[in-house]
Amino acid sequence: MVILKCKQKIREHWKSWLIIDLLAFLLITPQLLSKSMIFGSDILFHFNRFYDVAQQIENHNFQYFMSQYGFQQSGRIVNALYGPLMAYFNGFLVWISPSWFIYQNLANLILFGLAGHSMYLLLKRSQVIEKRALQLSIIYMTSFSILYWVTRQGFTSWGAAIFPLCLWPMVSLYEDKRFNSWQVGFFMALMFQVHLFSAVLLAIVYLFFYGTIFVVEKKRRGQLLIQGVLSVLLFFLLTTNVWYGLLTLYSGNELLAPFVNHLMHQSTITYNSIYWLVTPGVVLLFIGYFIWFIRKKWHELVLFDRVTVGVAVFFLILSSNLIPWRLLMEENWKIIETIQFPFRFFVPFTVLLLIFIGRNGQVIIKKKDRTTRVLNIAMALALVQTILLTGYFCLVWQLKEQPIESSLHTYLYTEDSEQLKRAVFSGEKQEILLLVQKSTPDYLPIYQTDQFNKYKQYKEFIIDQNQGGEFTKEVIDGSLVVTWQARLNEEVLVPVVIYDRTQVWLNQRKMPHQELDLTTIGTPKVTSKEGENTLILAYSHSKYLSIALAIPMITLILMLGYRFVKIKD
Repeated sequence: MVILKCKQKIREHWKSWLIIDLLAFLLITPQLLSKSMIFGSDILFHFNRFYDVAQQIENHNFQYFMSQYGFQQSGRIVNALYGPLMAYFNGFLVWISPSWFIYQNLANLILFGLAGHSMYLLLKRSQVIEKRALQLSIIYMTSFSILYWVTRQGFTSWGAAIFPLCLWPMVSLYEDKRFNSWQVGFFMALMFQVHLFSAVLLAIVYLFFYGTIFVVEKKRRGQLLIQGVLSVLLFFLLTTNVWYGLLTLYSGNELLAPFVNHLMHQSTITYNSIYWLVTPGVVLLFIGYFIWFIRKKWHELVLFDRVTVGVAVFFLILSSNLIPWRLLMEENWKIIETIQFPFRFFVPFTVLLLIFIGRNGQVIIKKKDRTTRVLNIAMALALVQTILLTGYFCLVWQLKEQPIESSLHTYLYTEDSEQLKRAVFSGEKQEILLLVQKSTPDYLPIYQTDQFNKYKQYKEFIIDQNQGGEFTKEVIDGSLVVTWQARLNEEVLVPVVIYDRTQVWLNQRKMPHQELDLTTIGTPKVTSKEGENTLILAYSHSKYLSIALAIPMITLILMLGYRFVKIKD
């Protein structure tokens, strides 16, 4: 029975799935044909994350916390706090890719395809006809929610790619009158493992849809409450590894928060980030239709569509300057500072907008075939716009005298532009990470409060110290080993980062933390002996890490087993 259902689904949808995959490939052809890289503002941060994982795989050296290969081999901690599942997924892609050029195109191909399939599945679940579901899915692939990664390496796009699929249980809640605790817990956990801010956005959407049903259907409140608690419990079981990392690190360290955007009011769709509204241009037309429909046809909408409209408007307002972001930032509220870029609220709005258009897009254009033609034109224009946009970035790489330029906190360690270009095609993936470095200080431990710029301190204490060639770093038996030559009693600043659980041996002597002289960001100043000196770093984690990693895997296996037995029965 299960096999027959699968075959039926394949027969029904294989053409649409194939078209999505072919167009995903089409969207990466400008890069493939021109052999260009798109070097966005966040690329070095993420390339270091993924390179570290790739080297862990290559060397069979699993390190959940400490970065021993990426981030200047500094021993800092990033991946345990920032989408660990996607870090290991992308790290695997880096590992199997011969070069960064191949990795970038492979990752973009997967992202485009994932976004298209995710939206298609959601729209079909929302009772949208196949042609329109396909058209809107392709338009979503070309939205800036997805292109944010392609053009700037903004990690929000990976959350955006699976966001539509994660709304599947909310459609079931309204269409089938059934709250699926397993799906809600799973999708919430999946997003949490991928991108934390996107998980917060998804939780808000869930709360709106769930809360509305909870209020409206009084007889089901007891059942809904039990199912809601079950989904929360399942979510925690599937994310114990993330919670373990957060709790152990934040309980023993004061960690530097990610970049605080003091000009947040400029990072909205109505200020400097207006391109979110016009990428592709049809989005602006959809918004116009959306507003018209609300004004004229609100009374005709069913409950699901009304909630969709309400949540969409909520996120649209948050992404704009209708919220006084400048005034809120002046209050120095931590919760506001964590938002960073209000334009990211436009991601759930885009998803909800396309659901609405899919379900209600044939009001002005009465004839179905005419609606199809209009959407075909919109889809074609969106594809052309995306290809032209990526083509522009490829031209920048090909024609600019210096394809990668020094900028604020980004530093070049070569003046040879051809060397930079060769490095992204090199099998030695560390080369580009040494030629171009960025002093992003996110999640560094803070040991003293001062007014010094942490970007500059990271450059001074880590990057600059590495550049002199004084220190040699290698990984031996799972530990980071740093060696250097010095005079007797010479004070040396070693370019590594020490957290509360970092174990340190200086010249074979284990150093208690209270004996370490640490800078503001945790780099140690040590007194050298004459000749060769050795500093060894390892990260101490308790036996609970293995448990925290095992629980999600065991829970997932049990879920799949239960689902298989249920389907079989």
